[in-house]
Amino acid sequence: MAATTKKKTTSKTTTLSKARKAELEKKLREELSAELAKVEQTIGTPERMWDRVRRIEEDSLRNRLRLQSQPWVVAGAVVSVALIQQAAALAVHELVCAAGTGALIAATTALLRTRTEGTWAEAAAWMREHPVRTIVIAAAAWWWIFASMLVGFEGAHLLATTGLWTFLGLSAHWWRTHRIGYDPITRPAIAADQVAEHYAALWEEHLAGKAGDFKGTTLTRHRPTQYGHAWDVKLRPGTRGIDALATQTDVIATALGIAKKYISLSEHEDDPDNPLLATLRITTDSPTKQGVGIDVGDDGVPRILGTPVWDAETGNITIGPYADGVGVHTWGLYRKNSLFGGYLFGAQGSGKSELLNLLALGMRLTGYTTFWYLDGQGGTQRTLMEAADWDASESALTRRLALEAAAIVVKIRGLTNKERGDAGFTPTPERPGLVLILDESHETITDFVRVPEPTKKEIEEGAVPDPGFGSWTSVDLVNMITRIGRKVGVAVIAASQDTGLAAFGGNSTGRVIRGNLFTGNVGLMRSEDAIGAQIAPKAAMSPTELPAGGGYGAAANETGQDGGITVRRAMWRAAFTEHFADLIAAAGPCLPLEEEAAYYIDQLLDGAYAKRHEASAEDRAAAAGEAVRAGMEGLLSPAEVLFGSPEAAKAARPAAAPKEDMMGFPDLDEFFTEVEDHLAEAADTGAEQVPQILLRARDAIVDAADTRMHTKTLAKALDLPVARMQEELRSAGVGPLRRAFTRGGEEARGYDLADIDAAIAAHAEAEDA
Repeated sequence: MAATTKKKTTSKTTTLSKARKAELEKKLREELSAELAKVEQTIGTPERMWDRVRRIEEDSLRNRLRLQSQPWVVAGAVVSVALIQQAAALAVHELVCAAGTGALIAATTALLRTRTEGTWAEAAAWMREHPVRTIVIAAAAWWWIFASMLVGFEGAHLLATTGLWTFLGLSAHWWRTHRIGYDPITRPAIAADQVAEHYAALWEEHLAGKAGDFKGTTLTRHRPTQYGHAWDVKLRPGTRGIDALATQTDVIATALGIAKKYISLSEHEDDPDNPLLATLRITTDSPTKQGVGIDVGDDGVPRILGTPVWDAETGNITIGPYADGVGVHTWGLYRKNSLFGGYLFGAQGSGKSELLNLLALGMRLTGYTTFWYLDGQGGTQRTLMEAADWDASESALTRRLALEAAAIVVKIRGLTNKERGDAGFTPTPERPGLVLILDESHETITDFVRVPEPTKKEIEEGAVPDPGFGSWTSVDLVNMITRIGRKVGVAVIAASQDTGLAAFGGNSTGRVIRGNLFTGNVGLMRSEDAIGAQIAPKAAMSPTELPAGGGYGAAANETGQDGGITVRRAMWRAAFTEHFADLIAAAGPCLPLEEEAAYYIDQLLDGAYAKRHEASAEDRAAAAGEAVRAGMEGLLSPAEVLFGSPEAAKAARPAAAPKEDMMGFPDLDEFFTEVEDHLAEAADTGAEQVPQILLRARDAIVDAADTRMHTKTLAKALDLPVARMQEELRSAGVGPLRRAFTRGGEEARGYDLADIDAAIAAHAEAEDA
């Protein structure tokens, strides 16, 4: 009995011990779990092995140098392909191998360029940003592979050396962009449903709640756009309005954490006349990030992002899209009864010259506009030189003649408008609008005078002032054209790297010219000239802040449909194509001026308009090379080669009017007859010893029916080397003219018939004595 009781007691005690043990273990597990949770909260959850390896890999040297090593990977791939090609050449023809490797490189490049994420995402982005460099690298790789097959293993040293230097040169830009330690800056993504609240809160905190023009403003009615986001901005009554806010996009940029170039603030898109409403746009995927091209559809119409380059209904030339993707920037060429010009400001590399090509394309597409090209640097844009109705870039004299010709067009059209009863100008193919493109305008808009006014003494001797525009300064001519040319279809597009008065003549008249041009269209492109940017019309951003890459512009003045000035405060980028010349040629023929204007230009400027095509762009380029060589041969002075002939750039003063008791200067035939008689008389009196070189030179000039002849032309006519002819003429008492003159479209020094005749007469008189 006792034993049974003891056994039950022991069993009960054992059961109780197990229960306590289980309870204790449970409590320990709970406490351990709680401690582990605290540890995990502090240091994170335990990693699996692969996660730990991957985390270590992300921090490894190999991964940190991933971008810097990518060119070496590409180089290794090129070498591997070359080795494979060597083996393949044993089985197939070498040209087949070359074609195969070319196709392989092209396919690999095209495929790699499409990557948007992963190991090669940065390289793909670089390739999309730099398509020309990509093509050069791919071509270099193919040439090296092809050369490796031709040279073989015997030229391994040369092949390796050439390849190494080529590799280093082509990789330099990549390494400069992706330096060691390079880590692209990323910002935390904002959920789509939180964008409106996020930026509204930032606006309220950093702008609306602070003193200043933004105080009391609110950001409302968010809506997504094709390229980003847009909001309504409600302005506080009594403030300076949108004009004050639009000039402070830098303040908005720092408040919202968005780059200034992706922010635009403008009149409200639905209620532009409401001064208390504006539209704020933030661009997240701008169409201007990549180059903007010109597409030609099946109908042959050139378009920029679907918009025709020339819009006949609005009279606008399309330039390119705005950075915010809303609309396109335009150049208002025609308005009712008027033709408008404008001004382009930008440094070298800003895309200013290509924008002039785009404007030329737009003018040609109208079918009733022609243009003249006046480049202050002597002609640097072959596309414009060949497309222009008159390329007057050859010299200061030709540019000056074109300005006078344009002034004549203004005057004659003013007279014909009176006959027609026209209040303004309506272009037609027979009477086209005329635009003067003044590239590097500061070289053309100067105080240059072609025919100086006669002095008091010359007036007393009978000289008369020039009756035309010859005595006007170039500044006065441009002022007249920009002031009244709009109503008769003559306009000026000036382009320069300056907005100061120096670009417009440098005096009070230049200030008027600048105002006239700024009243039309203004394109502000990238420039480091901060002072010039301040003088320019107000824009969304300073030209000094525009991105590099070419074609970017800050929207400033734009001619509205009513002829007034409008401002779209957003950055834009001009469209570009490598085929401007082809597009301009395909747009239609180059239009000449109407008969009346051409007639009076030729009558007053000695046939300048009729002769405008005597020398092509290729001829002038060849003449430029000839001038350089002529200078090295001593036929032209260095100053004449580099700066042109002062005589060609500045005509003589007007001749004095003949008096009744003075013999008038004979015409050319009478002049030659009198000289022949004089020589016959000299021969009869014993002048047989006149040097033959003088007589031969005289005959050559007379046979050419001219009074002057270039040195090289005369030497060729005499069948003598230039140096020998010069020496013989010098011995006979005749030297070349000190200044160059133009014959056959070429400007060079030479000999004058009057000097030769004077020498002949001198020899004859000496023999007679």
